[in-house]
Amino acid sequence: MLVQEELGIPMDKVEVIHGDTDLIPDGIGTYASRSLQLGGSAVQKAAIEVKEEGAKNAASLFEAAEADVVLDADTGLWHNRR
Repeated sequence: MLVQEELGIPMDKVEVIHGDTDLIPDGIGTYASRSLQLGGSAVQKAAIEVKEEGAKNAASLFEAAEADVVLDADTGLWHNRR
């Protein structure tokens, strides 16, 4: 839900990979509720960074200010507000 909230991507388009040691070789364990606090914060931060980078790239392509570009969550495309 964190990715959906930040990027507007529907949950059915978000893939969560649990404990695949081929992709994530080192782990420190879940330690109960701490996993959401640590992992959730990391996911939210990454989603924010993706959105910020996407806005920069879209603004550059549109030759617009970053504040003038908006992400259409339904299509995954950036648009110029103006």
